[in-house]
Amino acid sequence: MATFGSYLLADIGNLRAELKDLASECPTLRDAGQICVDKLHQEFAESLALIRLFATVPFAFLPEREQAFARRVATERKVLSQLTEDAIVLTLLASRGSMPEWNDPGSSRHHLAISILSASFIQTIPLVSRVLAETGIDVPWLEKQNTLIMLKTVGQMAQLIYVEDARTARTSDGYHLIPSQDFVQAHDIRTVLALGGSYLNGTALALLLFTTEHFTEAQAAKFTPLVNTIKSATMKAVMNSKIL
Repeated sequence: MATFGSYLLADIGNLRAELKDLASECPTLRDAGQICVDKLHQEFAESLALIRLFATVPFAFLPEREQAFARRVATERKVLSQLTEDAIVLTLLASRGSMPEWNDPGSSRHHLAISILSASFIQTIPLVSRVLAETGIDVPWLEKQNTLIMLKTVGQMAQLIYVEDARTARTSDGYHLIPSQDFVQAHDIRTVLALGGSYLNGTALALLLFTTEHFTEAQAAKFTPLVNTIKSATMKAVMNSKIL
């Protein structure tokens, strides 16, 4: 089986071609995202504990399940009054991992649909929040939080956040970059990647990869184009509002 550290540029080229072929015929971004996530987990099954794909979706466009989840989270964080029809909601489109419950986005207890309205969003998913901010999404309080410094922008088209060691990496104000340390310890999570990009209509993508492998930032950077591959294969669907 492949590992991130041993993957070559030629391998990535072949992988991108496979992902594009798999995703381009899918009717929605969600369908394409799940196929891509499944393929990536299969390719790196030896060390990829969990992979998830998020997208930003206006609240009014969400199915009832996701709307109900977003309302509950907004209520808990005391921002329900701000959850308008056009509020941006970070939505978990696809998930695949080594635990059965990680293979159904609907089983997520914390991340199915989170409105980007409160500062606690930053503390819950700091990697995603920084990626979204760099794609142009307005993430409140992000600058005050001074969350991350490991962002790399590649050709103004995609973003990469590299976390060398999920057990020890912290923000400048002392918080763990991966807040769920129980998850980190239980599944021996080491290097983590967050890849981000956006479509012409402003929809943003964030792909998170939690690995049990340690590899360098240079090795991680090779994988940044994966998010652009998913974008190009799903551009037509997203521009036609076929996200979910």
